Amino acid sequence: MSQPLLAVRGLRAAYGRIQALRGVDLEVHPGEVVAVIGANGAGKTTLLRTLAGLMPPAGGTVLLEGRDVTGRPAEEMVRLGVALVPEGRQVFYGLSVWDNLVLGAYHRRGQADLRRDVEEVFALFPVLAQRRRQAAGTLSGGEQQMLAIGRALMARPRLLMLDEPSLGLAPKVVRDVMGRLVELRARGVTVLVAEQHARAALAVADRAYVLERGRIALAGSRERLLEEPAVRAAYLGRRALRTGAAADEKADTGAPLTMSEE
Repeated sequence: MSQPLLAVRGLRAAYGRIQALRGVDLEVHPGEVVAVIGANGAGKTTLLRTLAGLMPPAGGTVLLEGRDVTGRPAEEMVRLGVALVPEGRQVFYGLSVWDNLVLGAYHRRGQADLRRDVEEVFALFPVLAQRRRQAAGTLSGGEQQMLAIGRALMARPRLLMLDEPSLGLAPKVVRDVMGRLVELRARGVTVLVAEQHARAALAVADRAYVLERGRIALAGSRERLLEEPAVRAAYLGRRALRTGAAADEKADTGAPLTMSEE
């Protein structure tokens, strides 16, 4: 394969004495949608926050197209082409849809192309065009998620990272949002998505990693993980899909996942 756009080697992160990431290795190649799945508390948010420069790593290396960017601050990571859609959307409720989108391009020096880029976001999410003058706080949860993705796209990222984009959304809206990730891949945007809703993430991913207690437990193609008994039992069964708590219970009480022999 080509050189990875993102290569993570032995990444560690901690909250005081609590080890949140314990030597994570992963790669994302240009043009891929890669999923990181795992139960609540597995370390998915910490992973993305560390990669985005919002949290300092305790060890390991992060390479962007072979360049060491370990520990770079968030504003520099955005300039380098890495954008994060945070968990819970975190849109600016009191500002209009239009203003939220323009704020996503705050680091860009030239303003000439802003209107064109906003219109491209509207083409991707037509409902936002209808709400352009509406306050973000009045949007539905799904519309806010679309706005958060659109705001990140205004940074013109080479790598778009999304943290739990399905959180709190109805199944139909989840399918719609996830489908947009496939469309973004077709447009040349590389995507890394962290999701507890494993079935939704694996439906659009090329490859996936299973994160368990801060470590990568399994990795492989979408097809392989969908057929892997450990993944099916922990993340694709009825109990795991009913609530996040069910997945947490499975992860907290069961033995670590292991890949079955081929």
